[in-house]
Amino acid sequence: MAGRLPAVLIVVATMFVSLLLPPVLLLSGAALALVTLRRGPYEGALILGAASVAAFVLGWLLFGHPGPLAGVLPGFWLPVWGLAAVLRATVSLAAAFAVAAGLGWLVVTGFYALLDDPAGWWQGWLAELLKPAFEQAGAGSDAVQGLDRLIAWVAPLMPGMLAANVVFSALVALLIGRWWQARLYNPGGFRSEFHGLRLGHGLALLTIVTGVAAFASGALWLQCLALPLAVVWLLQGLAVLHGLALLRGWSPWALVLVYVLLLLLLPQAVALLCLLGLIDTWMNLRARAAPPG
Repeated sequence: MAGRLPAVLIVVATMFVSLLLPPVLLLSGAALALVTLRRGPYEGALILGAASVAAFVLGWLLFGHPGPLAGVLPGFWLPVWGLAAVLRATVSLAAAFAVAAGLGWLVVTGFYALLDDPAGWWQGWLAELLKPAFEQAGAGSDAVQGLDRLIAWVAPLMPGMLAANVVFSALVALLIGRWWQARLYNPGGFRSEFHGLRLGHGLALLTIVTGVAAFASGALWLQCLALPLAVVWLLQGLAVLHGLALLRGWSPWALVLVYVLLLLLLPQAVALLCLLGLIDTWMNLRARAAPPG
């Protein structure tokens, strides 16, 4: 907020630090989101453009090629900027989340539109990327065969997994940027906004139909479409839990336990939180938990 140059330096510096500590990349997007939310899409676009040029130049100087910018710009910075512009225009986290889900579907559709066999393409790419490292490390034939089985299982879902990663990272960066904005200009505003997040019946019905169709048919493209939808309902479930914790006066350690379980039991915890978010769409659990008056 001090000016364009500090903002560009923060965005670029945190992006390069993330090469060693990947989660730091979220702060890069959060800084971009903060500028866009506070000063508008045009100012955010200026920061985005200047940071891209600076990262491109540094990439060539350090690596001899554009380096991480090749993936960060289209896969992270642009989505964060777009979602921040939507949130500024609509003042609705639910609208930004719905656009993020649509972005995830666009990524999945792009893979199926551009590639005749997305699963085969990903299987070949992953094998080319990972197998030499295994062989150089002196891995035995059993380890290599295990890698082949893992690649064969993951490759068909890679379009959806990549789309889910884009949606998750962009939304988390957006939420951090929104939190910073509230800390600076509207203390306490983010808490009420996040605790009150409700994504609506339309997106809930779309998610249920997609999930049931993917499970019943076994179609890979439907499974891929379900993954970015799961991300938005995961965050909705977390919003419900945070709201209930405040209303019921739960210990902060209860939420810490939730996040620990989320890391240790990732598929099961994600499924439960998504289900919680979907149930809240119709039952409005936070309103039921609120004390009288």
